[in-house]
Amino acid sequence: MIEIDYSADFAVLGDCDLSNQCDRVMSELVGLDKADCGIHDPAVSLDSKSGVITIEVVSFGVDIDAATAEADSCIRTAIHATGGATPNWAFSKRAQRVSLV
Repeated sequence: MIEIDYSADFAVLGDCDLSNQCDRVMSELVGLDKADCGIHDPAVSLDSKSGVITIEVVSFGVDIDAATAEADSCIRTAIHATGGATPNWAFSKRAQRVSLV
């Protein structure tokens, strides 16, 4: 089992209160952390000038690919739980950073 620090940047499209959306996503990620869904230590930050939200979690898996998939899935779940949409998720070109912990 390995542990990774996973970070992804998202450019938000559409008209919404980005600060509120960040708070809601963070709340959902904390809930997933407490439910032991494969992530812990979530963080959400916002660059209000560029409209880019950065989401970070620590995740576990049998290898880097599995840990990355778990982090990605939990982040997407949190976005959906707040009413966000993730069309073409698998093909999106969001910036991702993964490092072993």
